[in-house]
Amino acid sequence: MPLSGVRLTLPDDRVYRLTSNVETTMEQTWQWLFNGGEQALALYEQYVDGNGGQSGRADGLKQSAAIGPGSGRHVINVQGIQFRDSDDTWGDTDPGDRAITKRDELDRALNTVRISSDNVAIYEAGEYSSVGRFDPIPVVVLQSQLGISATDDGTGVVTVSLELLESADISQAIHGQELTG
Repeated sequence: MPLSGVRLTLPDDRVYRLTSNVETTMEQTWQWLFNGGEQALALYEQYVDGNGGQSGRADGLKQSAAIGPGSGRHVINVQGIQFRDSDDTWGDTDPGDRAITKRDELDRALNTVRISSDNVAIYEAGEYSSVGRFDPIPVVVLQSQLGISATDDGTGVVTVSLELLESADISQAIHGQELTG
């Protein structure tokens, strides 16, 4: 069964869990060894068109060519709310802590922990979790925006916006190299 909400575990093992009003979007962009070739393709298309075309398939004059291994970037955007009395794990805070305390706890953690490809954070949500179909995703944080919003009862909530980049966990390769010499 997929994990509901989002869990982010920082490299120092502090956990931040969002289950309220969470929206995640995943974005993938591809990088190519060769991206272009419009002139060569235009000549090819003119040649093919002069010899009967491609039966209506891929016969546009404005095609491009892309050659590469399909590598690129996998970016995960997380938007959510952390309520004052939420039972979600939120670093070193208690559920009853004020919204500003919760916001500042995550801000300080992101500001002081070293996150990089050899010291990744772990993102879990949906099927990308320890209880899902796929493994959790090693990530680095590209950007965070943490705000405070007032609620009707005056307690306030933390608004969370994170941009995470899937990262290779090169610490595994480094440790493996050290073991094999």
